[in-house]
Amino acid sequence: MTDDYEAGYKGHPEPPRRTMPPLVVAGLVVVAALLGVMALVVLELELELELELELELELELELELELELELELELEVALPPASFRPHMPKQLPFSDESAELAHLRQQVAELQARLDALMAGRKDMEVDKPVAATEATETAGGGARGAEALRARLAAGLPHNKDQADVVEAFDWAWSAYKACAFGRDELRPISRSWQKWTQVGLTLVDSLDTMLLLGAGEAFDEAREWVASELRFDYDDRYNVFETTIRILGSLLTAHEITGDELFLNKAVELAEAMEPAFRTPSGVPYSDVVPASGVASSPDGGMSSTAEVTTLQLEYGQLTRATGDVRWAKTANRVMDVILAAPSRDGLLGTRVSPASGKVAMSEIKLGARGDSYYEYLLKQYIAAGPGRDDEPLARRCMDRYLETVEAIRKRLWRQASGPKGVWYVGEEISGRFSPKMDHLVCFLPGTLALGTLYGAPSWHLDMAAKLMETCYEMYASTGSGLAPEIAYFATADGAEGDIEIRPADAHNLLRPETVESLWYMHVITGEPQYRAWGRAIFDAFNTWSRVSTGGYTSVADVRATPVRQPAAGARYDKMESFFLAETLKYLFLLFADENPIPLDEWVMNTEAHPMPIPG
Repeated sequence: MTDDYEAGYKGHPEPPRRTMPPLVVAGLVVVAALLGVMALVVLELELELELELELELELELELELELELELELELEVALPPASFRPHMPKQLPFSDESAELAHLRQQVAELQARLDALMAGRKDMEVDKPVAATEATETAGGGARGAEALRARLAAGLPHNKDQADVVEAFDWAWSAYKACAFGRDELRPISRSWQKWTQVGLTLVDSLDTMLLLGAGEAFDEAREWVASELRFDYDDRYNVFETTIRILGSLLTAHEITGDELFLNKAVELAEAMEPAFRTPSGVPYSDVVPASGVASSPDGGMSSTAEVTTLQLEYGQLTRATGDVRWAKTANRVMDVILAAPSRDGLLGTRVSPASGKVAMSEIKLGARGDSYYEYLLKQYIAAGPGRDDEPLARRCMDRYLETVEAIRKRLWRQASGPKGVWYVGEEISGRFSPKMDHLVCFLPGTLALGTLYGAPSWHLDMAAKLMETCYEMYASTGSGLAPEIAYFATADGAEGDIEIRPADAHNLLRPETVESLWYMHVITGEPQYRAWGRAIFDAFNTWSRVSTGGYTSVADVRATPVRQPAAGARYDKMESFFLAETLKYLFLLFADENPIPLDEWVMNTEAHPMPIPG
């Protein structure tokens, strides 16, 4: 009963009581109870809405369910169940039951209208509500600031200087050959002007989507989008490597969606994630390396073991998928893997390259930052960055950063060496069965950029010194060869009086058009402003154009970089191949390196390991 109603009886003789029919009494009690409940609900809603405005309009999802259930209650007077009747009073002090019923119904209607207005206002606010990056990204959206800014830059047309124009021409040369000889196929064989199957996902086409957007290749992008809409499927009876498919295909689809806002790309990303989901059905939560979407059969052919780098290089992509869809299971799936990996025994944070999906145990016989180990270290830092402004309050993000700092210290202590040759270059070796090896993959050249990036997020300044020394070494792997192209693997001098710093063995002398060195050059140039990094990138680009560019279209890998003239592979030979990452990463990083103004600000975007920018939640 309201205060006004009760006040109307104060100081007046009590009116004669009348006995009301039990059915009416029951109805009045139900209405009165419902009115009280709804009044409390409305009051609670109003208070919570006020709190929401102060706390950036974040409401608990459980409250919404309660409100929706409350709104489903029947507002009509009904007789309560028999079990409730004995507890009801026999009489109520109402002078006119029909008037009271009308009065209560009017108040119920008013409360209903207020509830409707509050719910409508809440939904309006949720549309623009910022995503909390410190949660497991349980709501959709995120990174709008960076995406909107990039869309505006692309709409205005990114300015191209001479170096960038040359990169655009190189992309057109590569794309035109792919379009003519392999459109919709996975990889181009540029010498034989044919194609190579990977998993029937249009690998080169999909992997290159955001490169097209950045370089202003609008016609190519439109052609690619049409193919994605009509042809891209994930139900073939082929074995998908979960890691490669995630970083190249899922990552590119998510970035294309973020830049364009086109739901086609997000829908395809969800389809792909669903197709790969069986790989995560393991006792430990660590995924199998491969999955066949058509059958749902997943396995790890390498003796039942997955790669450490591969299982820890899914988290940016699955986190972004959760932010874009609001489906928290994707981030939870990937984060569960990190919980297992971070709990595994390590050597000062360094891990072996193989992990068991059955037990979650890591084999420690090989410790290296090259193949099968590299992006574990990269994503430790990038998971922290991707958590957004509240990253230090997010437990998993903080653990990743702590582990990253621990591993860099361990790298310096256990794997960081200076070659004994005349230049005395510094490098990161490997630890095999407890013994040091002076071997470094070209893949390790991601590390200078990662080290430099970390200094923007609290890593000590000596990380940047270490990055500069290793960057010089990575460039030396190119400059010291006759062709100006780097080998896949280098060994470094350890004996006194060595004539050179770097040894290239025949089995390791090939070049696959890899991006890691130009990737790090971009980071180093953006962070330090040193012009030498751009000059080194131009020299590498020129070497690609000299030796890898095919006269009939496209670019090819080469078998031996040590002497000139470099011989291109025979048609159909092993290295007659243009890797998808040449368009997706190598040319993209060169274009960014040569930019007078960086279009991908490092406080708005974090690159996945395939150079697909992921927005940092604002």
